[in-house]
Amino acid sequence: MSLAGLLTQSITVQALTGRNTYGQPTYSTTSVVLKSRVETKMELIRDRKGDERVSKTQVCTNTPIGEFDRVWLPGRDTTDPNEALTPIALSSAETPAGSYTFYLTFF
Repeated sequence: MSLAGLLTQSITVQALTGRNTYGQPTYSTTSVVLKSRVETKMELIRDRKGDERVSKTQVCTNTPIGEFDRVWLPGRDTTDPNEALTPIALSSAETPAGSYTFYLTFF
């Protein structure tokens, strides 16, 4: 079985497109559904600023998620922006042969 075969769940991602005149984030009008593996577990990580944070959910995909994108986990209402999460850290790894890269997103 390939690593892609382990991505049996779906998440919805809305990409950050910029900021408005007030500095508020603006997002794409379309969302993308990505195959993923979602794990709920507590893990101490470092965020993009280097501060220690507790991640409660980790998502593995074969497509990178932007550090400021909005993400709806399985079962969340994708029409409600308040139910979306923003990553606190990103990571990636590839198979030893370099034939497959997967991306980890921490929430």
